[in-house]
Amino acid sequence: MLPVQMGKIIDGKCSNNDVTSMIFYWANNGYLAIDERDDDIYLEKLCDVDAVTAYEKAMFDKMFSHATTDKDGKKVVAIGSLSGKFAGTVNATKTAVNREYKGKLYKRGFNLLSATFTALCLIYGLGFAVLTSLRIGSCFFHWLGLITVIPALIATGLGATLNSQYVKLTVARRRILLAVLFAATLLASVGVMFLVPPDVMSVAERIVCALCLGAGSAVSPFLRVRTQFYNSQLNEIIGFRNFLRDAEKDRLETMLKDNPQYYYDILPYANVLGVSEIWADKFKDLTMDPPEYYRGRGISMFDIFLLSRISTNVGRSLTYVPSKSSGRSFSGKGFGGGGGFGGFGGAGQGFSD
Repeated sequence: MLPVQMGKIIDGKCSNNDVTSMIFYWANNGYLAIDERDDDIYLEKLCDVDAVTAYEKAMFDKMFSHATTDKDGKKVVAIGSLSGKFAGTVNATKTAVNREYKGKLYKRGFNLLSATFTALCLIYGLGFAVLTSLRIGSCFFHWLGLITVIPALIATGLGATLNSQYVKLTVARRRILLAVLFAATLLASVGVMFLVPPDVMSVAERIVCALCLGAGSAVSPFLRVRTQFYNSQLNEIIGFRNFLRDAEKDRLETMLKDNPQYYYDILPYANVLGVSEIWADKFKDLTMDPPEYYRGRGISMFDIFLLSRISTNVGRSLTYVPSKSSGRSFSGKGFGGGGGFGGFGGAGQGFSD
């Protein structure tokens, strides 16, 4: 499974970060080398990619269509030269991945049920405001009644986030989102009770409206049901992620002895699963060889911090979209620090950069 596919499955969406992880996947599989020189990062093409999917080949070929031949006859492309030119390709890859899994993750009937239920809740909220207005007078509109729709929308959005990204969220973030979801639902319900004058709508009517609007907006996102395919894929990926998160250092030392490149083999996947910092922390005190794909200076002093800096710069440059007002291109040079594969921004259409 490609890292970008795993990133899509773990949370139901394909991000810039998932796409840029492919650079290090290709490097680790011998398709390209990474060279840091002249205050920039260069990608050297070693061979054509043995692509798993059409979009993988399209992205790889598009990246090296910007390459030049250096004095040694090597086909290389500077990351800085891709800045502002490659975001459309990143976006096209995301679109292709989303299309690949369209209809495979959630049962279609339940998708429709969730969408219908959400729409009915919002219509119900608007109808509540209209009904209140009509009871007050034919020429009056109760604008305050619309305020109740706002927390209902927030509750629906938070519910959708929790439903799709629950397995990727940390326990702390889950609790925060659940707390905000509860607060938004409560606010939508309480708003109905207090925004309507008691002489316009009875207490019983307001309670029914409050329960329907609040409970409906909170529950509707969770009506989506995963397919058997999605559950089987997700269970395996979660097991893999739990291993990366919980593996003991002595076991990792043994794996490094068997495969000195083990850390780099796993790193693109650790990144899309949201555990790259935990994965790096487990290896920070272990003696490791530099990755075989790295050609930069100071190779004898290679460490995890250096790889983090390189990966962050690559991610920033590949997903950078220049401002239309400034017309200036982002330079991938001179950035330090950071961790993980940076996926910042990204827009554009098609493989036509």
